[in-house]
Amino acid sequence: MIILFNDIKHRKIPSILCLITAIVCLIFAYQHHYLASSLLSSTVVLVSSMVLFYFNIMGAGDGKFAAALALAIPWQQLNIALFLTAIIGGVLAVFYLIKYRLILRNKVKQDPGLPYGVAIGLGFFIPILINNY
Repeated sequence: MIILFNDIKHRKIPSILCLITAIVCLIFAYQHHYLASSLLSSTVVLVSSMVLFYFNIMGAGDGKFAAALALAIPWQQLNIALFLTAIIGGVLAVFYLIKYRLILRNKVKQDPGLPYGVAIGLGFFIPILINNY
């Protein structure tokens, strides 16, 4: 929750919070006996987000956060988490488009960006919850 609120308020996800998330997710994956599968999930997400960061499509904090959360998801459920993240991100994008462009009438240069950590957090948290309860 701290990461989501920080992303909404400051549009930044601190590395220390991503590290803490990664440690908790590693312990979680180890306890549920799918550590190797979750390491594969996290590696795929990290490499993909590095490419997106290189092309200025995604922030570095968003990529680190997604890779940390992917440690709690087995490889077989990664596609569900990414799909949910994309759907929630689309809804979030429409919300912020309406808020900043139509209601507040900000120009493109004044747009503070999209707090995509919210979509990542919710998109990954739902499969984690469903998988383990």
